[in-house]
Amino acid sequence: MERLVERNLPSGSFRQCILDDMNVLPFWSVAFYTECELQEQGKQLDYHLEKTPQVIDRHYFWEVNGRPVSMCNCREVSSDCLNVSGVYTPPTERGKRYAYAVVWSLWNKFKDKYADIMLYANANYPQSNKCYQRIGFKPLFVNSQYVFE
Repeated sequence: MERLVERNLPSGSFRQCILDDMNVLPFWSVAFYTECELQEQGKQLDYHLEKTPQVIDRHYFWEVNGRPVSMCNCREVSSDCLNVSGVYTPPTERGKRYAYAVVWSLWNKFKDKYADIMLYANANYPQSNKCYQRIGFKPLFVNSQYVFE
Protein backbone atom coordinates (compact mmCIF):
# COMPACT_ATOMS: atom_id res chain seq x y z
CA MET A 1 0.00 0.00 0.00
CA GLU A 2 1.34 3.42 -0.86
CA ARG A 3 1.88 6.05 1.80
CA LEU A 4 -1.40 7.55 3.01
CA VAL A 5 -1.94 11.15 3.93
CA GLU A 6 -4.32 12.37 6.63
CA ARG A 7 -7.24 14.03 4.91
CA ASN A 8 -9.46 16.25 6.99
CA LEU A 9 -10.48 13.80 9.68
CA PRO A 10 -13.74 14.76 11.36
CA SER A 11 -13.67 16.08 14.90
CA GLY A 12 -13.26 13.33 17.44
CA SER A 13 -10.62 10.90 18.60
CA PHE A 14 -9.42 7.36 18.06
CA ARG A 15 -9.12 4.88 20.88
CA GLN A 16 -8.91 1.21 21.70
CA CYS A 17 -12.01 -0.37 23.21
CA ILE A 18 -12.13 -1.28 26.89
CA LEU A 19 -14.43 -3.47 28.99
CA ASP A 20 -16.62 -0.45 29.76
CA ASP A 21 -17.58 -0.54 26.06
CA MET A 22 -19.56 -3.76 26.54
CA ASN A 23 -22.71 -1.63 26.46
CA VAL A 24 -21.99 -0.81 22.79
CA LEU A 25 -19.58 -3.22 21.13
CA PRO A 26 -21.55 -6.52 21.11
CA PHE A 27 -24.68 -4.75 19.89
CA TRP A 28 -22.81 -3.03 17.07
CA SER A 29 -21.25 -6.38 16.16
CA VAL A 30 -24.71 -7.90 15.81
CA ALA A 31 -25.83 -4.93 13.68
CA PHE A 32 -22.72 -5.25 11.49
CA TYR A 33 -23.25 -8.96 10.82
CA THR A 34 -26.97 -8.47 10.24
CA GLU A 35 -26.45 -5.62 7.75
CA CYS A 36 -23.81 -7.67 5.93
CA GLU A 37 -26.32 -10.52 5.77
CA LEU A 38 -24.16 -12.84 7.79
CA GLN A 39 -27.30 -13.86 9.63
CA GLU A 40 -25.98 -16.73 11.71
CA GLN A 41 -23.56 -14.49 13.56
CA GLY A 42 -25.81 -11.44 13.48
CA LYS A 43 -28.69 -13.13 15.24
CA GLN A 44 -26.67 -14.38 18.16
CA LEU A 45 -26.37 -11.54 20.65
CA ASP A 46 -25.48 -14.05 23.37
CA TYR A 47 -22.53 -15.16 21.25
CA HIS A 48 -21.24 -11.58 20.95
CA LEU A 49 -21.81 -10.83 24.63
CA GLU A 50 -19.76 -13.89 25.54
CA LYS A 51 -17.03 -13.43 22.91
CA THR A 52 -16.43 -9.67 23.15
CA PRO A 53 -14.49 -9.58 26.44
CA GLN A 54 -11.96 -12.02 24.94
CA VAL A 55 -11.33 -9.90 21.84
CA ILE A 56 -12.14 -6.39 23.03
CA ASP A 57 -8.50 -5.29 22.71
CA ARG A 58 -8.73 -5.90 18.92
CA HIS A 59 -11.53 -3.31 18.56
CA TYR A 60 -11.20 0.43 18.11
CA PHE A 61 -13.62 3.35 18.18
CA TRP A 62 -13.81 6.79 16.70
CA GLU A 63 -15.59 8.84 19.33
CA VAL A 64 -17.04 12.32 19.45
CA ASN A 65 -17.54 14.08 22.79
CA GLY A 66 -16.72 10.82 24.61
CA ARG A 67 -19.37 8.84 22.67
CA PRO A 68 -18.45 6.07 20.19
CA VAL A 69 -19.68 6.82 16.66
CA SER A 70 -17.83 4.21 14.57
CA MET A 71 -15.81 1.04 15.12
CA CYS A 72 -13.48 -1.41 13.45
CA ASN A 73 -11.51 -4.41 14.57
CA CYS A 74 -8.28 -6.02 13.53
CA ARG A 75 -6.30 -9.18 14.01
CA GLU A 76 -2.78 -10.16 13.22
CA VAL A 77 -2.69 -12.66 10.35
CA SER A 78 1.08 -13.08 10.50
CA SER A 79 4.02 -11.19 11.93
CA ASP A 80 3.90 -8.80 8.97
CA CYS A 81 0.18 -8.72 8.08
CA LEU A 82 -2.83 -7.16 9.83
CA ASN A 83 -6.44 -7.78 8.83
CA VAL A 84 -8.98 -4.97 9.36
CA SER A 85 -12.67 -5.89 9.43
CA GLY A 86 -15.96 -5.21 11.14
CA VAL A 87 -16.06 -1.53 10.19
CA TYR A 88 -19.41 -0.27 11.44
CA THR A 89 -21.10 3.07 11.94
CA PRO A 90 -24.69 3.23 13.25
CA PRO A 91 -27.17 4.57 10.66
CA THR A 92 -27.68 7.83 12.60
CA GLU A 93 -23.96 8.62 12.39
CA ARG A 94 -23.30 7.73 8.75
CA GLY A 95 -22.16 10.24 6.18
CA LYS A 96 -19.94 12.12 8.64
CA ARG A 97 -16.65 10.41 7.69
CA TYR A 98 -16.39 8.55 10.99
CA ALA A 99 -15.69 5.17 9.35
CA TYR A 100 -12.98 6.85 7.31
CA ALA A 101 -11.50 8.30 10.51
CA VAL A 102 -11.45 5.03 12.46
CA VAL A 103 -9.95 3.02 9.58
CA TRP A 104 -7.40 5.72 8.72
CA SER A 105 -6.41 5.98 12.38
CA LEU A 106 -6.04 2.21 12.72
CA TRP A 107 -3.86 2.14 9.60
CA ASN A 108 -1.79 5.03 10.94
CA LYS A 109 -1.31 3.26 14.30
CA PHE A 110 -0.02 0.05 12.73
CA LYS A 111 1.60 1.17 9.45
CA ASP A 112 5.13 0.86 10.81
CA LYS A 113 4.56 -2.52 12.46
CA TYR A 114 3.03 -4.41 9.51
CA ALA A 115 4.24 -4.61 5.92
CA ASP A 116 0.68 -5.37 4.76
CA ILE A 117 -2.62 -4.15 6.12
CA MET A 118 -5.61 -5.71 4.41
CA LEU A 119 -9.29 -4.96 4.70
CA TYR A 120 -12.22 -7.10 3.66
CA ALA A 121 -15.10 -5.07 2.25
CA ASN A 122 -18.49 -6.02 0.88
CA ALA A 123 -18.62 -5.30 -2.86
CA ASN A 124 -22.34 -4.50 -2.48
CA TYR A 125 -21.54 -1.29 -0.59
CA PRO A 126 -19.87 1.06 -3.11
CA GLN A 127 -19.91 4.03 -0.73
CA SER A 128 -17.80 2.29 1.90
CA ASN A 129 -15.50 0.90 -0.79
CA LYS A 130 -14.88 4.44 -2.06
CA CYS A 131 -14.01 5.43 1.50
CA TYR A 132 -11.41 2.67 1.77
CA GLN A 133 -9.95 3.56 -1.62
CA ARG A 134 -9.60 7.21 -0.54
CA ILE A 135 -7.53 5.97 2.38
CA GLY A 136 -5.33 4.05 -0.04
CA PHE A 137 -6.63 0.48 0.00
CA LYS A 138 -6.75 -1.12 -3.44
CA PRO A 139 -9.09 -3.91 -4.57
CA LEU A 140 -7.14 -7.13 -5.03
CA PHE A 141 -9.75 -9.81 -5.55
CA VAL A 142 -13.42 -10.66 -5.17
CA ASN A 143 -14.31 -13.34 -2.66
CA SER A 144 -17.61 -15.23 -2.65
CA GLN A 145 -19.36 -16.62 0.38
CA TYR A 146 -21.75 -19.54 0.24
CA VAL A 147 -24.02 -20.94 2.90
CA PHE A 148 -24.84 -24.64 2.83
CA GLU A 149 -28.29 -25.51 4.08
